[in-house]
Amino acid sequence: LVAIGGSPGTPRYESLLQYTPKGYNPADFTTTYPVIIYFPGYGTASGLPPFGIDPCRLIYDQPTSLPGKIAENKFRDSVFADGKWQHYIVLSFQYNTYNYPTDFPSSASVDSVIDYVLATYRVNPARIYLTGMSSGANIVVQYGGSTIARAQRVAAISIASTCSQVGIFPNGSNAGANIASGKLATRFISCTTDGTCQHTYSQTWVSDI
Repeated sequence: LVAIGGSPGTPRYESLLQYTPKGYNPADFTTTYPVIIYFPGYGTASGLPPFGIDPCRLIYDQPTSLPGKIAENKFRDSVFADGKWQHYIVLSFQYNTYNYPTDFPSSASVDSVIDYVLATYRVNPARIYLTGMSSGANIVVQYGGSTIARAQRVAAISIASTCSQVGIFPNGSNAGANIASGKLATRFISCTTDGTCQHTYSQTWVSDI
């Protein structure tokens, strides 16, 4: 994992952790890789006091988070698909604020992140995957449900412990329909014991899709 400072593509995102597979060469424009873009939960948003900009919090916030698993060498970075091994780039972005419902990263800001990733890394544009935890999960599902075009821009999304709800700002009543019409592969993970982001929110999304 390599920490990268500065503003990667949009002022909403102040730092990121980068994981590239063995043999990755940024100067090789013929070989492309699938990419997983991870959005963390509220506790690792870099603008929140008292932490400031600290990409390492992406590792230590949750031991079960994707960056945490990579740091512990517990991440399977490749799968065999379409007749060859697919080796994943993983990028974990810190956003600077999350004050719902007045000030938080929008779907347009996620587009900026994807634009930055495509311009900076050797990515297969047909294999862009978004995942997130808690407030990061909100960002991901809101992106997928915002428009059919956005649902079609990424290959799949995986959402853990979302508080985002269909039909409640910024999601329109057609958010589930947009995901379905875009044929976006979607997975929700939620716990019945979660007292903050109730598992019924995820069930409603699934039913609506």
